[in-house]
Amino acid sequence: TFYIVLTEVSSRLSGEQDLGPQAWGTAAAVIAMVCALRDVSGAHFNPAVTLAVRCSGRSPAEDMASDPKEVRYGIFYAIAQVLAGVAAFLIAGIVHASQPRTSTVEAATASQICIAEGFGVFFLCYVVFASSVTFPVDGSRSKQNNLAGVAYGSVILAVTLTVGNISGAMLNPVSVVSAIMVGAVSGRNSLLVDVTYHVVAAVAAAASFLVTHAQLYAKDALDADERLTGL
Repeated sequence: TFYIVLTEVSSRLSGEQDLGPQAWGTAAAVIAMVCALRDVSGAHFNPAVTLAVRCSGRSPAEDMASDPKEVRYGIFYAIAQVLAGVAAFLIAGIVHASQPRTSTVEAATASQICIAEGFGVFFLCYVVFASSVTFPVDGSRSKQNNLAGVAYGSVILAVTLTVGNISGAMLNPVSVVSAIMVGAVSGRNSLLVDVTYHVVAAVAAAASFLVTHAQLYAKDALDADERLTGL
């Protein structure tokens, strides 16, 4: 989370007036960190993703030992993510102290920002579900999908390039906190409002995944019944 937020905020403070550095830089950071740490923590790096995964009742395919319904895991993840975001803000503020605070975000209405951020977080969470909490076709439970990082990063890249000039394409409550602290976003961005968009989108993504992948939940229930019968 620290590396991703640091990259995103630093690209906003670099003085560039286009979305390219933020889009490509953040996407590359996400891909690198997912590939490096996905089999350690599930590579959420985002409180919205953590919330969505917990709402779905599933955990990353590699982490079969953890209980996805344990609320404390989500709380610990969120605390670690927020602390990492604050640390990223401190470092970015020091490194870019002499840079003028500029913004690539155009004048946009609250409804435009809501739609842009909401759908961006929705698709990000859904891609995380589809690439990280399902088993591969062959049933192996080791490395589910080594291209998950590319999928994550591609969503970040696409959303930033398409609606970054409308909402800033934050897609992460931690990024919102850090960007507001360093003045990298305009006063129109409200932490409470942005986080609300993210929470609603995360829950909606979990519900959509349940509908489109209902067979996974049915299989889990069948397996649980068979285990109980065996006992």
